[in-house]
Amino acid sequence: MKKDKSSIRLDKRTCKAFLDSGEIQITTIAGRKKYHISIPDYFKKYSDWIPKAMTLGIKYKKHTLKIIVEGKRQAKSTNKEILGIDLGINNFAVMSNNIFIKAKKSKQIKRKHAYLRKKLQSIGTRSAIRRLRILVGRERRYMTDFNHCISKNIAQMPFGVIAMENLKGIRKQKKSKRTNRMISNWSFFQLQSFVAYKCEMYGKSFVTVLPHYTSQRCSCCGFVDTDNRYKGTFKCASCGYTDSADYNASKNISQIGKILFEQVGVNQPKVTSDESEGSLHKGQLNKMIVTSHILNSQELGWSN
Repeated sequence: MKKDKSSIRLDKRTCKAFLDSGEIQITTIAGRKKYHISIPDYFKKYSDWIPKAMTLGIKYKKHTLKIIVEGKRQAKSTNKEILGIDLGINNFAVMSNNIFIKAKKSKQIKRKHAYLRKKLQSIGTRSAIRRLRILVGRERRYMTDFNHCISKNIAQMPFGVIAMENLKGIRKQKKSKRTNRMISNWSFFQLQSFVAYKCEMYGKSFVTVLPHYTSQRCSCCGFVDTDNRYKGTFKCASCGYTDSADYNASKNISQIGKILFEQVGVNQPKVTSDESEGSLHKGQLNKMIVTSHILNSQELGWSN
């Protein structure tokens, strides 16, 4: 059943937008109506683009108008350097160029808001519920701004390709109550979506890789073992390489992203049989997983 206050999609026949003057025209049951809208300064750089459609809706008791515009795509970057990014809860993002983004401040804010929510919910009065809604919006806006700032800095780095892990379905894993709560408050998908469209804006490529063995594989020799990682430290049992576990994982993601970027034009990747996989070394098996299973353009979300 359709909601009373659902969104309305408008196309070129039922709406028209003039971004220079901030005027829109919408066809209603009472005829053609003209309205003036306020366009933020950030979106004025798209004023010379062609409006194609609109979506009129209500969000958080406010009317919102989303205008879809079309313009020339940024020229593709010729830079082929790969930046691998490992996302986590303690280290929000660790990059293969040895840059660490800590999550200490965001975790403090989340813990503070969780305590206030619990306290207000126990009170249960109407004023407490109003205060609770304000707190929810404040935390959401903080994390959105936090992810926007990080994604902008990532997209402006001197790399042509950004590689991140595909963490879809990670919240379905059964872990401890504390870990599940931390994962549920982890806004990794929003950060990835922000990085993806900002890379498109700068003419860069964005790829996602499968997270298999990225934390257990040595970025130097390729040896894979569960004993290589202990908490936040990585020490290879084969070559003795020692480093931060998250930094080692980011370098693995960068190496896998390089394979993807170089072989994404392959039409039909070669898939090894089950018998041959059983005789492979763990490091070779991981490479086969990369070259045979991740090269599907639909998994990557690439568009030709």
